[in-house]
Amino acid sequence: MSYRRFSIFVVGVIACGLCTTAFAQQLPKKERGFRNVARAIASGEESTTQENLWILEVQYKSLRMLAVDITNPKTGERKPKFVWYFVYKVLNRPIPKKVDDTDTAAINEFDPPPGPPIFAPEFLLVTKDGNEQVTHRDVIVPEAQAAIQRRERQKFLNTVQMVGELPKLSGEDDEEDPRYGVAMFTGIDPRTDYFTLILNGFSNGYRYVRGPATYDELTTMVQDDSLKASDHVWDGKTTWMPAEKLGDLFDELQDPPENADQMSWFYTVSRDRFTDANKPLVWRKTLKIEYWRPGDRFDQSEVEFRQQGEPAWIYRADEPMDDAAADAGTDAPADAGPDAAAAPPAANN
Repeated sequence: MSYRRFSIFVVGVIACGLCTTAFAQQLPKKERGFRNVARAIASGEESTTQENLWILEVQYKSLRMLAVDITNPKTGERKPKFVWYFVYKVLNRPIPKKVDDTDTAAINEFDPPPGPPIFAPEFLLVTKDGNEQVTHRDVIVPEAQAAIQRRERQKFLNTVQMVGELPKLSGEDDEEDPRYGVAMFTGIDPRTDYFTLILNGFSNGYRYVRGPATYDELTTMVQDDSLKASDHVWDGKTTWMPAEKLGDLFDELQDPPENADQMSWFYTVSRDRFTDANKPLVWRKTLKIEYWRPGDRFDQSEVEFRQQGEPAWIYRADEPMDDAAADAGTDAPADAGPDAAAAPPAANN
């Protein structure tokens, strides 16, 4: 090799090295595959009515499955089982404060908490095939947890181990106190095509809610001053909105919403307008992620898991509806899933 060619070769190697170094410096911190993000989002009404509101940012990988030999605690026999699992990272970021344009929202008041806020996650996987919905709660499977950690090359806390004080507050561009967790599910019907993952406990947001009611009943409540302009209403399908902006409830010049009489309406109530004797249901801010897959009981593969749309913060009822709601044909347990009749669970912000 001539001196001239050798010089060009050396210069080229140095240049490539400099480019590679510069590129590496521009790369973000190691993502470890947590490319999906559900950011902490609050409306102006939420941040106004709940001064101590917190919402965790959730970064997560695609839903996955793993075949694991699991020991039967009664017989000691080991059998392979498919475990569906969801690995995630949570961060506590400051919530941007938004102004509530109604400027009339009342402050909700719980009794002062006895200690610091607690993060206690809970996961529900709701399968939806035909008219049947089945809810699976996350389970603790030590053998599966160990296998997942080996596969992912990272330590994860299960939902019991994760319970504790909130992560330290991070800035917008840093990660002060990330927590890594895993939720595991067993016994999922391999023929399942559509399912929803519900993440409870990732926010302390809440609403006191009554309903269902007819539109005529809402009109009557406005007349007797039991429904306020600052209350929020929901038609069971779309999004919550201030009552003062709904049709002709507070503005006689407007028209009622289309098909208003055919809808079941829910409405919020501020804490100062009820007693423990007539307390409404509490609906809590929850994260929902929709999935689908071509079900195949003979050839199961995590590659088939496909997320539908973006994750969404919704409100879900803490407990079943009361007898009146049951008589109206809307009774369903709170964990019946986003599309259950009483599943106020799908009430978006």
